[in-house]
Amino acid sequence: MTRWFTLETFRQLCFDLAATASWIKLEPIPAFYTRRPGILESCLGTPQQTFDEKPLYPTLVEQASIFFYLLIK
Repeated sequence: MTRWFTLETFRQLCFDLAATASWIKLEPIPAFYTRRPGILESCLGTPQQTFDEKPLYPTLVEQASIFFYLLIK
């Protein structure tokens, strides 16, 4: 069974990373909720897309690739 990120779990992951990563302290990070609404939700939902009941991104590598591509785009 595939478990997908929700917006809240992704927010918590980002918070945990920012709290523990020493390199992040050198760079100011805006508050999570100052982001543009809808963009992150779209990035989180894209790897879950299907066509004719078949996943468009069937492997973990493909899912991660499209997710990170959209995040940096």
